[in-house]
Amino acid sequence: MVLGFVALAGLGVYVAKNERKAAETTRTVRATDDKSEIEVPSNWTNHASLNEDAVVQVGNERNDEFLIVISEPKADFEPSFTVERYADLALDAMKTKGTIRDIKIGKRTKLKVGPRDAVRNEVEGIFNVLSVSYAITFIDGEKSFHQIMVWAPRSRFESRKSEYEDTVGTFRER
Repeated sequence: MVLGFVALAGLGVYVAKNERKAAETTRTVRATDDKSEIEVPSNWTNHASLNEDAVVQVGNERNDEFLIVISEPKADFEPSFTVERYADLALDAMKTKGTIRDIKIGKRTKLKVGPRDAVRNEVEGIFNVLSVSYAITFIDGEKSFHQIMVWAPRSRFESRKSEYEDTVGTFRER
């Protein structure tokens, strides 16, 4: 019985070590419209039903962490439309038309993703019964506005936030 316990504990350590190693390596995911790509942890898999508008849908179901990219052509907006206005529009839609309840939108941060101007908002809310945190980055692309949404359970999000930000930082238009 003791040997069985030791073997089981050893298997748990082995699985955890391999999970960490897979999270440290990345793979490139190309958008379904073939206009952008992003590097994600190699233990994240493709999904097809996270968001019907997304051109990238990936995640790690075991850890309940996911990422989507939504791209919208700038030609669909007035010429003076800014990434800040795009962020406001998307966040308003999330509050009024989304499936997230009790939404709290955090302060906006300006940043660069590659050479492109971007803004990021952190958002918290309830999805079904799960308390979830999001980092939503809006990028002023060359020909499109891009929205990259990363989310995980609130208890996990804080400890992984810098990794999520690093992942978003690998986004590039093609």
